[in-house]
Amino acid sequence: MTTTVGMLLDDVHTRAWDLCAELEDRRAENRYGERGLEVLAVWPRLATAALRVLDAVPLEPAWLDDMGSVRLVLGQVGRGVLEATADNGSAAASLKPDPAVGELALRLGLIADLLVGAKPARTDVDRAALEGLQANVVSIVHAVATVSLPLLQDRDHLQAPRSVLAAVKARTERFAMIPAERRSGRYEDVGAVTSKSLDAAISTWVHVVAENSKPIIAKLTPVHRRPHRTRPSRTPARCP
Repeated sequence: MTTTVGMLLDDVHTRAWDLCAELEDRRAENRYGERGLEVLAVWPRLATAALRVLDAVPLEPAWLDDMGSVRLVLGQVGRGVLEATADNGSAAASLKPDPAVGELALRLGLIADLLVGAKPARTDVDRAALEGLQANVVSIVHAVATVSLPLLQDRDHLQAPRSVLAAVKARTERFAMIPAERRSGRYEDVGAVTSKSLDAAISTWVHVVAENSKPIIAKLTPVHRRPHRTRPSRTPARCP
């Protein structure tokens, strides 16, 4: 089996939906605990991975690219603006990053690597395919920003990073609302990892990255899925 960008996108959207459902249940039961700080700790990885995908395929002419505001805020988050604005950044740094959000970052990192060397999108068909790819990635960022905000709502010392994530949500919303039928394209067929399963391909990639460079995420952690909730295939990733 060859792992493709499309397969990874399907997987990451499913996981984002599961995360939304889980945190919605936790909010109803009023039991967030330290989850907000754990999610905050992994945001730089998620932002960096998403930004790598957005930058993987150049758009020509460049003036057609309208992702500038998204790139700007993701770059700030990736450089650690959330920790810098949190009053107890040291406390957040001491917590284990949220594994569910980490899994999203891991898969976006693999998508970015699969797209390395892609030719610029110059034709109308390629530009439409790139718009769909970017919408699929940005909708994940939008979903995580949406579920992150309630986690930080009642913590006075986290209101500054909360405002940064509110900006992330606002700047990504337009792209997250692009209909699913406009998100498919040739970039989803890109694949370079051959393995017996998707998880095996991801695990192999993690080991290769760890041996050759600094990994986005050092370890693949198993996911214990919650009961399935019906959703349309790869819809705009919003919380239920």
